Amino acid sequence: MDRIPLYLVSHHCILIQILNFTLNPNKKTMKHFFSLILFCLSTAFLQAQNPLITQYDLTDIVIDDPESMIFAEASNGEIWMRYLYFASGGRESDFLRFDGQAWQQVGQIPCTSCVRDMKASPTGKIWVGTTNGIYRWDDTTWTQVITDNALEIGFDRQGDLVFINPNGVFSYDGTTVTPGDQTSKPALINTVNQLVFDNTGQMWVLLPSSLFTYDLATGWTILNDNFNPLFIDVSSKNRMYVAGFGGKVNYYENGAYFSDVIPQQVFPVGLNFTAFGLDSRDVFWVGVQGRSPGVIRYDGTDSTLFSATSLIPNSILINAQFIASNDDVWVGSNFRQTVTRIKGGAITSVLQRQADFGFQVYQDQGEVVIRFDAKRSVETQIRLMDVSGRTVFQEVIYINSGLQTIAPDFGGLAKGVYSLVVTSRGDLIGREKVLLR
Repeated sequence: MDRIPLYLVSHHCILIQILNFTLNPNKKTMKHFFSLILFCLSTAFLQAQNPLITQYDLTDIVIDDPESMIFAEASNGEIWMRYLYFASGGRESDFLRFDGQAWQQVGQIPCTSCVRDMKASPTGKIWVGTTNGIYRWDDTTWTQVITDNALEIGFDRQGDLVFINPNGVFSYDGTTVTPGDQTSKPALINTVNQLVFDNTGQMWVLLPSSLFTYDLATGWTILNDNFNPLFIDVSSKNRMYVAGFGGKVNYYENGAYFSDVIPQQVFPVGLNFTAFGLDSRDVFWVGVQGRSPGVIRYDGTDSTLFSATSLIPNSILINAQFIASNDDVWVGSNFRQTVTRIKGGAITSVLQRQADFGFQVYQDQGEVVIRFDAKRSVETQIRLMDVSGRTVFQEVIYINSGLQTIAPDFGGLAKGVYSLVVTSRGDLIGREKVLLR
């Protein structure tokens, strides 16, 4: 059964209690009003404690331009981010890099609001395409490698740089810039959105509402199968997925086209995509905007929504996303000075633990009873946390395979709302609210 997003539960719960108190303003309802509000708010607390999510506060850095961030990953695992801000009456570009512990600023490229794209080469060097040339980060400083401007950049199977500008497509082998064939070049090439190479080396180019393949020797080929494509990404099976308006996802494989390949209940009609990508296991990570904005993880069977507000405080959408080589998913939002990492690579083990090991919580006359159902014997940790996040009780127990019921001794703890957290081998199995009386 699909879980209701916690932020929806907490908001709806609070509204119900306010309505109840408004309609029945007596001493009895007043007595329970504040404790129930606290009980509702605890759901928001539980969501904020998700161990799969780490938020990085960048409030000491000015990020006030509405254009989304651009991410890339260097060979040493550092995550890079380009952002924009307003200064001296204009827009400026700047860079941050994450060394595994904290985000640090990197020196600017000597141009104003010029950065259009950023990618890592096969050797792991960070390259940046700008309207003032192409630059490479050489450990301590930026080096301008090419003076031609570049709207999108990429690297082919030989490791050569390929870039697009209003004049067409060009390649650079480390020595010479060579123009590609311009046959059937699209008129709106200056609006290019994505340049992606698939696993065979075929180059795919996305323009607003148009998708093309391109060959340096033969030029452009338009693909007319898709209606308003927004994002493209390639899977490990060399399927080129295309995400479009209305929650539609299609793909190309070996020259064939397949439409509506994801069930409508995963991405309902009316949903708008704000980001799209696949990790190394072909799991979809999709930024969505609609009634429940955020990021949807879909593994082909199950879908999970990470709400926008749980990822970026006070955000209304997620419109910057990058999937790292270890399947960490980095997300950002316009105007919000927070970058968040979702530990996507850890989710498989968590879901497997949850499939092998379930529990239910019952409360009977003030006693908390936990019923476990395990497919195999496993060591388990139980923690009780108050609304401030402080652990007030913890116990390690060994659960045998099959059904088992325990009643932890919470005696001596103050009355109120707590969260019961169950983990196994470091993975979160689940959380439940309990009310000690």
